Amino acid sequence: MKDYTAARVSVITDPVEGAQQPGRVASRSPCRLLWFGNMQNLDTLKYGLPQLERVADAVPHTLTLMTAPGAGAEAMAPHRFRPWSVPALGEALQECDAVVIPSNPYDPLKAVKSPNRFTEAVWAGRFVLAHPLPAYQELAGFGWVGDDLGEGLRWLASNADEALQRIQRGQTAIAERFSPGVVAGAWKEAIRKAMQTQ
Repeated sequence: MKDYTAARVSVITDPVEGAQQPGRVASRSPCRLLWFGNMQNLDTLKYGLPQLERVADAVPHTLTLMTAPGAGAEAMAPHRFRPWSVPALGEALQECDAVVIPSNPYDPLKAVKSPNRFTEAVWAGRFVLAHPLPAYQELAGFGWVGDDLGEGLRWLASNADEALQRIQRGQTAIAERFSPGVVAGAWKEAIRKAMQTQ
């Protein structure tokens, strides 16, 4: 945006919502994975699902897809579909063992994302497996960020203690950088600076 305007540009992230939940990394089999997001992001599953399927024998897992009905997620067998709502997301995050956030980091239209799904999952105490979008790179130490989600799932299955430590470190960082109070302060400062330039 700075290339196209002389106006001051501020980027302010999304805050996490709800109460922080204790971190948990379950060793059960199958591992219960959750994908949630806008129906416009359903197409990103084609990058992540084959990677997860390649390790299904080594790390058995199930996947629940949570989004608005009518976008085609209901028909993506053998995965479970659950309609999105705020209460349903809270329940699903507590029921799952990890959250997957696939994407295509080489598609410029997919590369610009908020970190909200990553931070929301970690705040709920769940481990995140994500493709390396710019918004997730700064959070990589609080989950697993890489080109192959199957490799990340293998890592999670073999490193439960380290995974739990990453969640806990992530929750500390989220409280410092993504809490509603911190984000509100960033908005206040951006508005103050904008008023000074008028």
